[in-house]
Amino acid sequence: MALTVQLWTPVVCGCTIHEVFDPDDETVDKTYVTLDEAKEVLNKRGIDSDRIPPAKLCKSHQSLGHTTAMYDALRYDNDIVLNDTIHKVLLPNIAGLEEEQIAYTLDADRVLQVTLSEITLNPLKRTQLDADLVVKFGLGKVSIA
Repeated sequence: MALTVQLWTPVVCGCTIHEVFDPDDETVDKTYVTLDEAKEVLNKRGIDSDRIPPAKLCKSHQSLGHTTAMYDALRYDNDIVLNDTIHKVLLPNIAGLEEEQIAYTLDADRVLQVTLSEITLNPLKRTQLDADLVVKFGLGKVSIA
């Protein structure tokens, strides 16, 4: 097992964190590590770790600190909320919507703010989508502008 370190930045926010993974074994899950742990992994492989850039957290995830809880929140916000909102709720339920027409940001309260360009939703469709998003993620996790 040849573990290595990469910086990972989710598409949903501006965080940059260290992940450890095995590039030769896709069955090994990627794991969040602190800067010191990342350096330790690289040093064990004989790789100079002095030039590893520090991780950074966006305003949405800053309150969680550099912890496993922050990593879990990042993965959830990026992989579940963002991807499921786009691919399981919006695209299948809005005729003619293309992925390029969907813009999003994550606010300081970790609410995914979604904006659709060149699409006008009628009130009934907006209510249906809002209800679908509440059922899928809970109240206040996703907002469609």
